[in-house]
Amino acid sequence: MIHATSDEALAGQYQQTSDRDALVELVNRYQQPIFNYLLRVLGDFHRAEEAAQETFVRMLRFMPGWKPELPFRPW
Repeated sequence: MIHATSDEALAGQYQQTSDRDALVELVNRYQQPIFNYLLRVLGDFHRAEEAAQETFVRMLRFMPGWKPELPFRPW
């Protein structure tokens, strides 16, 4: 595990080298908070689960466009 590494460092590492461990750590950090938020907003477990999965699919799709000089979390 890479807990001491910043989100930005992990995202940059994945963006530059497709480091699977960096990606897994980012997903581990954000999976539960994103799901919890979506569950509150959507009010349905299955819809929240699907929306959370879609969030990570889009993160992967658009990762090449993330700018390393910007914070990762709001992106």
